[in-house]
Amino acid sequence: MSYDFYTRQYVPPPLLDEIYAIESLKERLYRFDDFFFHKSTILHLPLTAEEGQFNDTYRVFGIIPADGWPAVFEEEFDWPRLSGILEVFRFCGQDATADAFEEARELFYNGRTDLLTLEARRQAGIRGFRRPPERKRFHALGDIVEQLPYQEGYWQLLRWPEAHRTQFVDFPRDQFGYASRSSANGNAEFAALWKDLVARKQRDPVHGLTKQERLIYAANRFRGAAWYDGFMGYYKDSTGDEIWDAHEALRVMNLETSLDLLKRAQETIFGDTPPPKGPDKVEMFTAEWSEEERVNATEELDDVLKPIEIDLRRCDNEIWDALCKFAGQHHLLKQSN
Repeated sequence: MSYDFYTRQYVPPPLLDEIYAIESLKERLYRFDDFFFHKSTILHLPLTAEEGQFNDTYRVFGIIPADGWPAVFEEEFDWPRLSGILEVFRFCGQDATADAFEEARELFYNGRTDLLTLEARRQAGIRGFRRPPERKRFHALGDIVEQLPYQEGYWQLLRWPEAHRTQFVDFPRDQFGYASRSSANGNAEFAALWKDLVARKQRDPVHGLTKQERLIYAANRFRGAAWYDGFMGYYKDSTGDEIWDAHEALRVMNLETSLDLLKRAQETIFGDTPPPKGPDKVEMFTAEWSEEERVNATEELDDVLKPIEIDLRRCDNEIWDALCKFAGQHHLLKQSN
């Protein structure tokens, strides 16, 4: 999925009707993948049962090379979701792949069919095949499944969304998509302003922007934390001045909810010792920490900060409207080059 670095937003995929109309089967499949990513991961909207089955099926072929064939059964999908994947394979005429997939599930579950959740299977002490011959057979079956993307039958998987059009539901484009922002002084105008601000900020990090421009820059960078690299990435790449400019910007623009989220994120990371003001990037960890300690702390904080990032995404329209209003009040949209 493409990312707009000027507005710091993922570009929403085409409308579902437009995806269905794409002639290239490869391109159509990729756009469905973008659609699911945007709907479930970016917007945190639930997929329908049929959407989920198709998304799970497509993901199998990304999990195998990334995490290994056993991860499909051990970590990713419980019994009902594995059944959903089987249904897609068979519906789309990929019986050889379905047979291999089903036999692999039987081997991994030691023949049990009553363990519907990952936790139930683990509590039963079942973590895969029991004997070396079963292990060898299991991986041979994985080789069969893994070959589907290299065969013509792979594109037959598109029969599933075609047959379930009424169960594939578009997300509300006026909630987070660019269409909702076009009326607020124009997405193109703000993109041009943002491009200009970034360029001048890079040329002169300290004196390149006016006071009002610094506030817009700081608020939009904070807004991007929910969509791009998270709060950990935001603080890692920010100077003390940029962070405190974000505080002031959200306060001046009357974005109290967003300001509260900024404070919550900051307290989560820094505790009672806020980052100092200044032109230098802030230090989130003490110099004495090892690289391993820093990585572990980052992962733990990412998990804690995730709900705050999701809450910030819900404020996106409000922040956007405030940014455009503030830029318009200070005649900045018309001055961008």
